[in-house]
Amino acid sequence: MLREILALGMGAIVGTTAWSAEQPLSTSGSVRTVKLIALTYDDGPTAVTSRILDVLKTRNAKATFFPIGSKVHEAAAMMRRMASESHAIGNHTINHLRLTEMSPDVARAEIEEANALLTEVTGQRPTVFRPPYAALNDSVRDILRSNGLAIIMWSIYPERLAFSATTVRDRVVENARDGDIVFLHDTSSQAVEATQGIVDELSAKGFEFVTVPELIRRRATFSLGSTYETGCDTAC
Repeated sequence: MLREILALGMGAIVGTTAWSAEQPLSTSGSVRTVKLIALTYDDGPTAVTSRILDVLKTRNAKATFFPIGSKVHEAAAMMRRMASESHAIGNHTINHLRLTEMSPDVARAEIEEANALLTEVTGQRPTVFRPPYAALNDSVRDILRSNGLAIIMWSIYPERLAFSATTVRDRVVENARDGDIVFLHDTSSQAVEATQGIVDELSAKGFEFVTVPELIRRRATFSLGSTYETGCDTAC
């Protein structure tokens, strides 16, 4: 099925609880009346990012951005806007290199310098991390855990082999389920149109667009160094 083709085959791993989750309507036999979904955007900020922020603002939707650290200073005002509009800002390293192909000391610097930079520019210390190229090993996981970061992967990757905003939109709308994390990029203009369609169509289906930390807080438990493909401990 398309959902399985689009998903990265990494199950959500959760360990000891560092942040207690709230589980709305979780009593036996109950049905959740609101479905939660998290849009995430990698590799900005760019001129496209501000247009995506405009779309999200007019629809009261929240998202999570994973900017490349080397781009942050030149777009400081945009980064502050993200934080002020209650979007989450995650760590995506300074230079977007494969952490598994460098020494532990260099990998630590990539992560910790990005944390410090984002905190300085936005006033918001990251709690979530997305590894460039999805490259992880035990050493990187230890560094992330020691820096208070959870690893965020995805359950829907609609841009894979996609060439239009319509395709991206349809892949998300047709496959979205409660607790999904959607992997997008704020680097091409198609992302703006796709975002607008995704938010409009899924809102009409009862979805609420939240940040990844909020999704995990409401559907699971937040555990340092753990990996989340969706926002759920188990099936939502």
